[in-house]
Amino acid sequence: ALTVVLLVGAVLLLRSYANVLAVDPGFDAEGLLVAETVLPESRYQTPADYGLFYRQVLDAVRSLPGVEAAGYTSYAPLVNKGGRSVIFLDGRPRPEPAEIMRNIATNRSASAGYLQTLGVPLVSGRFIDERDTRGSARSVVVNETLVRRYWPNGNAVGQRISIGGGEMMTIIGVVGDVRQLGLDVPADAEVFVPLDQAEQAFMRPRQLVVRTDGDPLALAPTIRDVIWAVDPDQPVSSVRAMGDVLDAELGSRNTQLTLIVAF
Repeated sequence: ALTVVLLVGAVLLLRSYANVLAVDPGFDAEGLLVAETVLPESRYQTPADYGLFYRQVLDAVRSLPGVEAAGYTSYAPLVNKGGRSVIFLDGRPRPEPAEIMRNIATNRSASAGYLQTLGVPLVSGRFIDERDTRGSARSVVVNETLVRRYWPNGNAVGQRISIGGGEMMTIIGVVGDVRQLGLDVPADAEVFVPLDQAEQAFMRPRQLVVRTDGDPLALAPTIRDVIWAVDPDQPVSSVRAMGDVLDAELGSRNTQLTLIVAF
């Protein structure tokens, strides 16, 4: 009986494993490096302060040999399983308390070039770029899942939404879905707020994502040096290849499969 149970468990686990391997994460992990730079609020108190840091780092990193693209975000895919807020739509009634959970979306800040660095496809409109500054009209990029939820006809560019009841933002672009919360979790509705307009503390950018033309970890020491040239006191942590992040998502299944095979 135990043998039958183990065989059934192995089959189910293999099927689940195969399903996860077949999932499209929504981005191209090949050649991607992730590094974390959490700026101390004691020295970077205003958006102008930390905005200057991010721009200087990005300019320097993008000029490095072997770097194809770079961008900043609050959290790279699969790195943080939180960061979600209630979405309100301009011109539509606020959701009733019982409907709040159906109106929640994942939120991430994004610099110009971040989504292109990940390799996320543009569906309509445009990506976040240098036009989306603190002084310009509030803008936001959303994903296809959010559009299907609120604008099933697909006409979302030009519509306005608010995160958590804050200032209304105009949708400037729609991008493909990214598996932010897990490979085995369906893509969530998601919004990307321009770095310079993400003034809430929980959306402050902290992760640098770099696309390289080779082994991303080979560039890690150089990228650390570039960051320290901008601020020699800035810690640089959690430097890893995005491929390793994907492998970590499969780690628990590998362990379970190994145990079942051992039995």
